[in-house]
Amino acid sequence: MWKKFKIEGKELLIKHSLIDECHKIVVTNFINLWHEEIANEDLLIRCKGMNRLVEATDEVFLRNALSLLQTEADHVIRSFVQADHETVLELHTCLDGLKFRIKFFLKLANNILMFEELTCPLLTVVADLEKRNQLLMDMIKKKDLEILEYKLEGAQISRKAVETEQFDADVFSLQCAEALSNVKSCVVSRPSHALSPLVQGLLHHVSSLTVLANNTEDEAVKTKSKPLVKLRSPSRNKKPKLYDDEVVDNHSIINTEEKYGADEIEEAKNEAGKSIGNIKSEKQQGTKKPKSRIQNVLPNL
Repeated sequence: MWKKFKIEGKELLIKHSLIDECHKIVVTNFINLWHEEIANEDLLIRCKGMNRLVEATDEVFLRNALSLLQTEADHVIRSFVQADHETVLELHTCLDGLKFRIKFFLKLANNILMFEELTCPLLTVVADLEKRNQLLMDMIKKKDLEILEYKLEGAQISRKAVETEQFDADVFSLQCAEALSNVKSCVVSRPSHALSPLVQGLLHHVSSLTVLANNTEDEAVKTKSKPLVKLRSPSRNKKPKLYDDEVVDNHSIINTEEKYGADEIEEAKNEAGKSIGNIKSEKQQGTKKPKSRIQNVLPNL
């Protein structure tokens, strides 16, 4: 979560996060953004090197250093010195009469990191607040209809002080637009005041949902690319055609359960039995069965 502090009359925001034993420190003045990533062991070595008179365990060193990042108290003295290639953030305080300090060597972030850390979360919060505003307006309209129905049925409000007028979205938007200039002046003079507890909570929630959103998108892509119909492998019992234009004889039966169901196979067997019976009757009558196409082809091979 972002923490507010002021150095030499300038408001700055600082955020600390721990990812895989690596500390990420981000500082911004809403115009530029600086950052440093330092491993847990390197931060411990830096703390001990800058506070040689302090005797404590490794856990105490790290806890005191991180507490200076996460507090907005006035007893912490802060300095923010900008240079050409590096910016130094120094924090120090007194612990049991001993001076304890820590420095962070920040680098100016590029536009991509600025968008990821500040612009994108703020835009997400704006979109969420717009959605909440619409939900509240719809709920107020439904409440007005509910109150109107009570009045039409004869209900009366006993206390006139709590009676409200019917909600008008256009009038409400006009009133907000009139106060927008004052809001802008406040944001320009003190930008950190725009980060109210509500906005801070939403920003913290958005930062924790970033990974989940990406995973959801990946799962949607995988689901979309998955074939709707599973293709079955050809049956091993199916014989290959001798010719590409060969037409399957009406009396032939493909014995496979992968292509046909049990009912269709049984029906095919019954029709085959009838066909065989007809052929036998034709032989008895002296009628010759015409030669099949395969018999006509074999003498020519």
